[in-house]
Amino acid sequence: MKKLSIIISMFMMTSVVLTSCGKYEEGPGFSVLPKKSRVVNIWKVDKIVSKVGSSTTETAGDGSSYTEFKKDDTFEYTLTSQAGSLTSKGKWNFDSKKENIEMTFDGSGIKTTNKILMLKSNEMWLSSTSGAITNETHYVTK
Repeated sequence: MKKLSIIISMFMMTSVVLTSCGKYEEGPGFSVLPKKSRVVNIWKVDKIVSKVGSSTTETAGDGSSYTEFKKDDTFEYTLTSQAGSLTSKGKWNFDSKKENIEMTFDGSGIKTTNKILMLKSNEMWLSSTSGAITNETHYVTK
């Protein structure tokens, strides 16, 4: 009987630890896949939520752009329109705490930092702020 109560106690403590150790605001609480493995994929925009003060605007993704994060720490951003396609390339990496994805575009040296809100193998939410505007971009795999 004592052995059973010890096992139950250990199970309960493990459950509490696993459900409370999520790194990102929106989840997941736990994943067996490393963070880099979850980022490496082709992502299309599902929606963009823009916030200015107390005003919020939501725009659905139209499938015209996607970003491919590659294992070799490079990325390709492609925007397609009626006039054709435009592709930008560069390098990506995590910051030291793996809370942000930093992207540096080839040629221009422009660097963007996006806070990771959610990182699953098939869904990723990134947030960026410019002045008073915060854009939360929700991606799904292509």
